[in-house]
Amino acid sequence: MRVAISGSHSLGKSTFVKDFLNTHLDYAFEEEPYRALMHQHDIKFAEDQTQHHIMLQLNHSIEHISQYSLGSKVICDRCPADYIPYASYSVPYGRQDIDDNFIKSLYPLIKNSLQHLDLIVFIPISEEHPIDLENDGHRPTHAVYREWVDAAFKKLYRENLGSIISGNSTKLIEIVGDRQERLKKLNDVLSTLYSE
Repeated sequence: MRVAISGSHSLGKSTFVKDFLNTHLDYAFEEEPYRALMHQHDIKFAEDQTQHHIMLQLNHSIEHISQYSLGSKVICDRCPADYIPYASYSVPYGRQDIDDNFIKSLYPLIKNSLQHLDLIVFIPISEEHPIDLENDGHRPTHAVYREWVDAAFKKLYRENLGSIISGNSTKLIEIVGDRQERLKKLNDVLSTLYSE
């Protein structure tokens, strides 16, 4: 199963991936593009990000997931679709070159790339299971930015899903809960999909 974990930052996605890999040793792992590229490129976020910063990460994500054929077992920390909500933040708030035309140009690239994924796991902000912002020295730590991006993810996945996955068999699920609950929910979904 080719799985990608998706959602705003500082919501425990990387921890979730590590927990999954600890119990699924037969799965390959694809690092978050930002983390994979951060030592070679000075990638900015939020108001300071540019088209170049978005495309560096998106192209890395697409290139790496495209290596996996149907039947492969891999879990990816981030999904190509993540770069729509993140880039969209910079249309009203950015200081660089991201605009509506750039956002529109992302959709066909992402839609085509998702044929290489079987399952997108969306981790939203949840009032029942709040997660504090983490200061890892790299990512932005202001709550408004995380919440804005989360709202953009929810709009994309809950209202406009057909704009990125119509015409292929990629499935989307939302998972909330503590670490154990999240892992159990994903395991249950994978068991169901494998039995289909």
